Amino acid sequence: MVDILNKKSKKNIFERSNLFAILNSILEISSLYVIIELLNEELNSKNHILILIISFCLIQILKILLFYFFRYYAINQIYFKTKQIYQSIKNKRILELYNKRYEDEKAAIEVLTTSQEISNAVYANFNLKSSVISLLFYAIYAILYETHFLELLLFAIGFYLFNKFFISSIRKKFLLDITHRVDSLGAEMGALISNTKFFTFDSNAGEYDKNILQSFNELRIEQSYVNLINISIRPVLELISIVGLGLIILLGGQIIDLVSLFVLILKSIPLISQLNFSSSTIELSENLNQSTTKTEGLKPQPINRDWQKIKFKYKGIDFEFSKGEKIYLDGPSGSGKSTLLEMLSGIIKPQFELNVDYKVDNLPTWSFKNGDFKYLNQHIKPWDFSIKRFFNISESKTLEIFFTKSEILRLQKKDISLNQLSGGQFQRFFLFSILKQGCKFLIIDEVLSGVDGERSELIYNYLSKQDLTIIATSHNQNCSKFFEKKWTLKKE
Repeated sequence: MVDILNKKSKKNIFERSNLFAILNSILEISSLYVIIELLNEELNSKNHILILIISFCLIQILKILLFYFFRYYAINQIYFKTKQIYQSIKNKRILELYNKRYEDEKAAIEVLTTSQEISNAVYANFNLKSSVISLLFYAIYAILYETHFLELLLFAIGFYLFNKFFISSIRKKFLLDITHRVDSLGAEMGALISNTKFFTFDSNAGEYDKNILQSFNELRIEQSYVNLINISIRPVLELISIVGLGLIILLGGQIIDLVSLFVLILKSIPLISQLNFSSSTIELSENLNQSTTKTEGLKPQPINRDWQKIKFKYKGIDFEFSKGEKIYLDGPSGSGKSTLLEMLSGIIKPQFELNVDYKVDNLPTWSFKNGDFKYLNQHIKPWDFSIKRFFNISESKTLEIFFTKSEILRLQKKDISLNQLSGGQFQRFFLFSILKQGCKFLIIDEVLSGVDGERSELIYNYLSKQDLTIIATSHNQNCSKFFEKKWTLKKE
């Protein structure tokens, strides 16, 4: 599992995790002692029995409180690990964009699935340590006080192997299958959701819904098997413990001598099961983590922010632009305008090499400096963030280019969020906020598609006067007059 913590933090977390596990194990052995004392026939005092019952209750309450406080430690650890895995998956997906387009919904499901397994692994690690320490205490107790220690040891080893190579392995197989199915479902759902508006007019729309529901149903069936295994463990444990105890009685053990042994078996078997369960959970998390963070492909080479001229060849046409130029990309639908802009931005794998400042060596892959470069297209969607998280809206001549006065008043309202804006308002706000943040190179692909012609011309006129490099496409052909150079692509 990827670990983002430094050595000192690792040591502190290890010590805290062990402390929780040791405290939990002390409570476990204490509850075992109370139960055995309670079953001791030599106890005659009702007060003594009452004290033992109260003590047992307090121990159980302490165990719950201990786990309650452990939650805070676990949540903190899960947060940092999830943050790291999010970055790993994000970086992996960005790298894969050189080979295929980004699948947002699939990536989101992958992050959630892996984060859940990280969470499971953190708690499983706690349970694993607690089980090992508790079983060690139980073994010491059995060596000192139990005459049937050898039989108990053989029984424990047999159950451990049965549980590990049968029950836990089956559960792990089902979980891996479900995880991969969820990942595949995420890819399918991503494609379907992205094309919902087109399916509205498709005669096969009912079949798409049927396939989605069938996929969910198959997942539920597989999940039911996992639940069946988890629920079946307790009856199986009880059955094995009774059978084992019966065999010991048949071999000559006395009932009176076996009371404490029976209690010890009932307390030990769930811990052995937890040992297997936690180990398989941690292993599953590690396997998933390795598969989600593994990356392949070329790393883009950063372009120096002091570049002056860039040239490349695409579809047999030579293209060149200088820093500060304003270029309008024209061409019919399907000619590859968006593809060219995405390649130039470094979003998808380029079909050309880039020559920067007439250097001898061309770059097969590249990236522009963060902060210097921005890419926007018409597909960006609003989300539930407050506008004030970006900046406080104050009236200015620049703002009035992007918005009407009534729109500005609305933007200034308290707690208005981005998803409360119309499509065109959001496009303008996002472009305005990008410009306010500052950039040197801007690629925009019909980013004002939801804006009326007059307003979009005002904005493009404003952009043409800014000290930055711009390459743009627009659904409004009148905007091309504000650009000093035009590139034209032809449909193949």
